[in-house]
Amino acid sequence: MTSITHSTSFSIPARLEDVRLIAASANTIFSQLGFNSVDVYQLELSVVEAANNIIIHAYRNQPDKWLDFSLEVTNKKILCIFKDRGRTADFLNNPNPELPQNYDIEALSTHKRGVTIFCTVMDEVLFESRDGVNTITLVKYLPAKACK
Repeated sequence: MTSITHSTSFSIPARLEDVRLIAASANTIFSQLGFNSVDVYQLELSVVEAANNIIIHAYRNQPDKWLDFSLEVTNKKILCIFKDRGRTADFLNNPNPELPQNYDIEALSTHKRGVTIFCTVMDEVLFESRDGVNTITLVKYLPAKACK
C-alpha cells in the first residue's frame, strides 16, 4: 500500500519572480530523498517550468491570481501538484504536430521547451480540469536506495 509519508503545500502569487519559492522547496525535498545533484537540478527545472507555464499560459501573467503547489512523498514516489483557476490548456491532449518522433530539443523555440522538459524528466505527467480548477501532477519515482 502506498501512503503519504511527507506533505507540504502552499500558495504563491502568480508571478514569475515568486516561482523561486516552489523551486527552493522542490530542490530541498529532492535532495533529501537521495537524488543526485544532476537529477535534483533537472527535477527542480521541471517544477519551475510547470509553474511558469501556468503563470504565462493559464493566468496570462495576471499577478492578482494564485497558484497552489503541493509536494506529496510516498514510500515509492513524489508528486508535485499544481492547481490553478486559469484558462484551461491541456497540453497533454493537444500534442504539438511540429515535433517529430525523435526531435532535437535545441531546435525548439524557447516557448516550447518547458513542457518537453518536464514530460521528459518526470516519470508521469497528468492533467485534469474539473469545476474550474486545473491540476497538473508531475510524478517522479524515488531512487531505489530511498525506497524502504
